[in-house]
Amino acid sequence: MQRMIVYVHGSKRVGKTVLAQELVQRALAAGIVAETASIVGVMRQHIKDMFSLTDEHVHGDLKETPLPECSGHSARELMDDFVTWHFQRDPSRMCFIRGCMADIERRDDVGLFCIQDVIHAHEPPCIREAAARMGAAAVGVHVSRPGHTDTYGVNMPPEQFDITVANTGTLEEYRRKAARLFESVVRQCV
Repeated sequence: MQRMIVYVHGSKRVGKTVLAQELVQRALAAGIVAETASIVGVMRQHIKDMFSLTDEHVHGDLKETPLPECSGHSARELMDDFVTWHFQRDPSRMCFIRGCMADIERRDDVGLFCIQDVIHAHEPPCIREAAARMGAAAVGVHVSRPGHTDTYGVNMPPEQFDITVANTGTLEEYRRKAARLFESVVRQCV
């Protein structure tokens, strides 16, 4: 079995998580063990545990929902505040990248990992290097959406990405694009 790591880049609210989850669901339906991964997953888990939130609050449709028990702040706002606080101490996020990649390396039973939050130019080379060490293919996907400026990855070199997916229609159209990406790239490799 060839392993694959798909890493996803894009600004906030363009559909990075939806794309990663759709690829994982398609892989699972095809009998491929697959998981999403997150560079800041440890922080997300911390916020989830600290405020007794669900996966839907941290990864899904409830990210933007105001939480009365948190003075009306949404889970996304809580995560953003925590991330901002941490990045003042470690702007490179290298401890999280290393942790994410170490988790992936330990899981040799998984055929597909989708890293849904790549935002800095130094992250794709680290991911590709780790993928090469474990004999996995690495594919970079940039997600764009009209009206969403790239607040992350300023000057991210285009060669860091193999594919661009434009999220320009409905959710169902976007999911069909993810399905085509799965069939044309992931299924051919894994």
